[in-house]
This record gives sequence, C-alpha cells and structure tokens, in this order.
Amino acid sequence: MIILQAQQVGRSFDGITLFAGVNLEVQTNSRIGLVGPNGIGKTSLLKILAGEVAPDEGQVTTTKGMRLGYLAQDSGLDSSRTIFAEMLTVFEPLMALEQRMHDLEAQIASPDLDDDTMAQVMKQYDQVQHDFAEQNGYGYQAEIRTVLHGFQFDEATYEMPISNLSGGERSRLALAKLLLEKPDLLILDEPTNHLDITTLDWLEGYLRGYDGAILTVSHDNTSWIMWSTKSTKSHNTTLSTTKPTTRATSRRRPNAPLNCGKHTNANKQRSTSCKPLSIRILCAQVPPNRRRVAANS
Repeated sequence: MIILQAQQVGRSFDGITLFAGVNLEVQTNSRIGLVGPNGIGKTSLLKILAGEVAPDEGQVTTTKGMRLGYLAQDSGLDSSRTIFAEMLTVFEPLMALEQRMHDLEAQIASPDLDDDTMAQVMKQYDQVQHDFAEQNGYGYQAEIRTVLHGFQFDEATYEMPISNLSGGERSRLALAKLLLEKPDLLILDEPTNHLDITTLDWLEGYLRGYDGAILTVSHDNTSWIMWSTKSTKSHNTTLSTTKPTTRATSRRRPNAPLNCGKHTNANKQRSTSCKPLSIRILCAQVPPNRRRVAANS
C-alpha cells in the first residue's frame, strides 16, 4: 500500500531551480535511500516529503492516519527532563492505562463492593488488562532500556538531565526516542553522523525488525540501511538534478513515479552552465517473514 506520494514536486531558490518534476511513492515497509553529494537538494527534498516545508511546485500526500517521524540532520533532543523520564513520555497513554488498571485493582480489593458492582468492575478490569498487555504494557520499560543501551546510555545515565548532554549525545537520544515512537514512516537525514561502529551495528540489527517504512539520506553510502537487499530484490534509480555554476536553471521533464520495487529512469534537461549531479534512489521491500525473524533475533 502507498503511504506517501510525491507528485511533480519542485523547489527553487532565488530563481534557481534546485529540482523539479520529482515523483516518488513510498510503500508500506519499504526501504528507500537517497544517495548523492552534498549541496544538490537531498535535505530540501526530505523536508518537503516530511511536511516540514511546502514545495514550490507539486504536492505530497499521505494516507489518512499515517504516523510520520522525521529526524533532521544533526538535530538534538531539547528537554528539561532526565533521559529516562523523557523516554517515558512516548508511553504516556500506556502509563495512563496502567494507572487505570491499578485503580480498578484497588476497587476490587475493597470489602464494600456489592456483587453487582464487583461484576462490573471485574469486567472493566479484564478489558483494561487485556488492552494493557496487547500494547506491551508489561514490557515497555524493558524496551526503553534496550534502546537506550543500544545508543550507549547505560543505567547510570538514566537520571542525567538532557540539558547536560553534549550535542552528539542529544542527537543519539533524539533518534532513540523516535524509534520508541514507532512511526509508520521513518524519515532520517544522515542519522549516522554521531554514531560509532558499535552503535551503528546495533542500529542495523534493530531496524531489520522495524515494521514501518524507512526513507533515509546519505552523501556517500546507505549500505547500512539497505541490509534488506540481502533477501529481497532492489533497484538503483537515478534522480537527476543540477548544481548551477551561474544563475542558471535546470528542470527535468515529468516521469513516472519512483515506486519502490519498480525501476524508473529519470530524464533531465540542463543548461550548459550547470554541472549535472544525481541523487541515487535505492529501493527495497522487506518481506514479512524477514521482519519477524529480525524482530525476534
């Protein structure tokens, strides 16, 4: 199912066309990497896809109710809370359900309830307990610890104020919180900038079991995010753009959507004063059985 679609999207700066006629479809559970050198519009395109800025041309649409998580390049978490307290905010609805369950337990323990009231309370309790268990209520704190540990935050750091962290640590924490939120589409702009090899290895393993779609950007290599190609067919599509050397413009003719799993060639038109560059679009689809195996590994 298509969860995000860009149609004829374009962006210009001071009369210079950075890109135009961009068509892209993001499917459920797809993995898409945008690869290209710095300064050719990858971040600008990503901000448009994430809904942070409006395109100068075209439109971006998403399916109703689709939850999107966006991590900007070098963005850090800004909060007055401690590390663990901030991660708990992701699960506030679940924590409210937990409190409701405890309140009902207190009512059940009361000797003052008559049989009819007890039956009603027990019915409510059974439903709340079921919902709590279905939403990983008995495991969400362990999930927080697992993700924090993966980003090199051990238990000794849990009560540390986020305001005391370095920029790199706040960036890692922002990504950790985003993973705990589990959006349907993760949009990540060069998320490995502040990750060491150990953390990068952990992140690769974690994302193998991620049920949502992932769209990421890199200036050199996205092989770390394209691990899914090991078990599923992928395609390398080139989205052409231009980097003006004078006040010239460039524009591509409209082409078919870049649909993950379908190979599409992009045509281009450029002035003689522009240097041709390209954004490589790597697409892959993660089979359901691979997601289950990875999630349990």
